Amino acid sequence: MICTRCGANLPDPGTDSMGRIPKFCTKCGEPLQTFTPEPPPVEEPARKKAPAQNASADVPPESTGGFSQNASAGDLSAPPPTNEPPVEPPPPAEPPVTPAGKSGKRKNPVVWIVPAAIAVVALLVAAFFTVHIWKDADCENPETCAICGKTRGKALGHDWEAASCTEAKTCARCGAEVGHALGHDWLDATCTDPKTCSRCGETEGEALGHDWQDATYDAPKTCRRCGETSGHVLGWVGKVGVTVEDSDTTIGSGTGHAMVFEEPLVGVRKLTVKFTLVSYTGDPFGQYAVYAHSAERGWYAVEYFQVTSNDVNKQLVVPVTFSDTPTIDKVLILSQKNATFTTQYSLGITDIQIS
Repeated sequence: MICTRCGANLPDPGTDSMGRIPKFCTKCGEPLQTFTPEPPPVEEPARKKAPAQNASADVPPESTGGFSQNASAGDLSAPPPTNEPPVEPPPPAEPPVTPAGKSGKRKNPVVWIVPAAIAVVALLVAAFFTVHIWKDADCENPETCAICGKTRGKALGHDWEAASCTEAKTCARCGAEVGHALGHDWLDATCTDPKTCSRCGETEGEALGHDWQDATYDAPKTCRRCGETSGHVLGWVGKVGVTVEDSDTTIGSGTGHAMVFEEPLVGVRKLTVKFTLVSYTGDPFGQYAVYAHSAERGWYAVEYFQVTSNDVNKQLVVPVTFSDTPTIDKVLILSQKNATFTTQYSLGITDIQIS
């Protein structure tokens, strides 16, 4: 037998129990032409011979079962009647059970079940090694499959935060630590601040508080520890009211209008003059003097200062110290330059200290 698919010359496999030839090629597994051999001819059973009879015997016609007999014995033209059932021919062979539309073609189950099972196993194995459940990357590990351990990408690396006074160098992502905490770098407590860490600002305890020294005529109340001051020196008056005298006052070659205190300053030790040159004609620049007036001494110079063209419309601050603590009632500022010019200026007197 020759396979019409692959051309293999197959040995005659014989027939199965139903008299059919196998339907699959043993080499390629494709179906062969299936057919059923013609059933063998059915032989009729041998007829029984009638017993010998005399020629003279008279047999009624109806006793012969409808058969006619010759005059001689044993000569029968038809089979004698019998009580055995008639022999029926075998039923025709049923067609083979095949998939719809493929009459007479049936595959060998072993031929396709084994490859199918292998294919299923191969698919399962492929799925096992190709379907991954990825665990997110962390500081030390890349993305990792929870099934097979395969990795992809790179580890994130640590995100280090510098060590502090209370914590070691720490990864902000995973919390890993390296080394030790730095510890506090304490600064001693001061008058106004408690013991304080210079690194993180944490405090401990309380501030020491100021160690005050009373004010004197030369210094206000002062802390012996830190040097901070409070208030003013002894005899502090500050600012007093003054008025401009109407009449001119002439001292040497200069003439001006004096500033008169509302009340005389008794035992004056210090004061500050604030002078501003507003406008002028001629050349008024050069040395100026601060004059004070007392009932005992009259007008006398107590301090000198310089005025330049760059000082126009600028306030000049001139401190004045009295060594003999006089009682004064007026103050006057005049140029020491012997020349013809006119000036207009403003004058303020502050920071007065008396005994």
